Amino acid sequence: KSSSQAQKLKIFSTRFEPKTYSVLSSGKVGTVEQQLVAIIEKREQKPEEKTSDKKTEKKENKPFKIIRLYWI
Repeated sequence: KSSSQAQKLKIFSTRFEPKTYSVLSSGKVGTVEQQLVAIIEKREQKPEEKTSDKKTEKKENKPFKIIRLYWI
């Protein structure tokens, strides 16, 4: 029975990580406080996208993409 249960558990991933994050940033100058919420998504990085051109590499090598911005 234990080997049968182990085989059933192999369908579940033991390693995972979130793909979407929320970031809250706030700042205060004097008595004025501003807040910004960003919803960002992690991008898949493909090795073949990298090039030797530094300018192109900086543009393509962005690990996150901003999905939404909210000014609170």
